[in-house]
Amino acid sequence: MNTSTIKQWIKHQLISNGIDLSVHNIAKEKYTGQKIAFVHIAKCGGTSLDIALRKSLANPHERRIDRQASIISSLSTFSHEINSIDTACDFSEYHAERLQYLFAQYLDLNWQYVSGHVALNADTLNRYKNDYAFVTMLRDPVKRFISNYIFNKLTNSNTYMLPNNLSTDSIIKEANEVINSRRGWHMANTPTMCITGRFPVDIEHAKSLSQVFAENISKFSVVGFLNNTNSFARKIENLTGRAIHIHHKNSVNTINNKPSNEIKTTLKTFFNEKSTRNKLDKLCEFELINYKNALEIYK
Repeated sequence: MNTSTIKQWIKHQLISNGIDLSVHNIAKEKYTGQKIAFVHIAKCGGTSLDIALRKSLANPHERRIDRQASIISSLSTFSHEINSIDTACDFSEYHAERLQYLFAQYLDLNWQYVSGHVALNADTLNRYKNDYAFVTMLRDPVKRFISNYIFNKLTNSNTYMLPNNLSTDSIIKEANEVINSRRGWHMANTPTMCITGRFPVDIEHAKSLSQVFAENISKFSVVGFLNNTNSFARKIENLTGRAIHIHHKNSVNTINNKPSNEIKTTLKTFFNEKSTRNKLDKLCEFELINYKNALEIYK
């Protein structure tokens, strides 16, 4: 049996005996080298990278920052009812702020490896950059948006966040609603939120945050690009002395059933239409600038 099959068998045996236990990847040999902080930007290959990094660098008890738990924590202190796209976006901005503090709390634990869907601000980066090597992976912003949208449509069950998988009656209407709203702006500018700690409010704010993005990303030790994961792996090995082996995980292409395939086909056709691509190019305008600037630094 391969490792994945063994994990599933163990999990099944535990559940059948009334035990719910999570299994986390760690290094087979204790890691004591350069501390690493991995900023996981959604749909940039981060799940695959995190697994690979954990298998080489994570020590016992150094668990990934739990995304769902962090969302629940933010929901518990959010003071408004979420009943529209706008209030959902208000929550996203509030959650982004809280993620900055959560990330700093984990960095304070002095672990060898810290990772998760987090938000990083300049103060935290400057405070911890001598203790941790910050690393991340970037992706072409339009491709990342499309992948993120389709993945959310197939897997997201949160009523307060569009798109979700709770309805498949009006897929294109929902997609148009999202990309023409603040939610679409947030989805497009997620990398900026992760690297600067904030979603841009408008175009002028996006321009100023592009400068912050450039300053912050220049202080990272390794920035990879999804179309060249081998280069990322080599840089990590040079930095840590540990090889990593990246296997593709968490892709929309791994979700295969008839309804899901129909949704994927419908949305891919929609996102390939010229008018839609023009909208996405405009939504991702500043992320494209940030991406190209990062390429210049780390190519």
